[in-house]
Amino acid sequence: MKLDWLNECRKLREIDNKDPEEITEVIKWSQEDSFEKTNVLSMPKLRKRYDQLYLKYKRDLEKKAPRKTGSELLREKMKERGSNDFT
Repeated sequence: MKLDWLNECRKLREIDNKDPEEITEVIKWSQEDSFEKTNVLSMPKLRKRYDQLYLKYKRDLEKKAPRKTGSELLREKMKERGSNDFT
């Protein structure tokens, strides 16, 4: 059983070219999500559904991130351009 798990993890990294840190974050997220923790119970299942899980993980991160106002975005853009002229 452990060899199957390791082999699927290896495939996820080497064949599917997924980043190990990203895989770790998706696993953590999937085990905290009330729906996914009952559906992702093995590495083969994780690998099969990885892209779908990654998208759900990213969506959850975006929902939790504070949104910037239009004026905050404008200030950032002006700073990038080297302009301090904001009225």
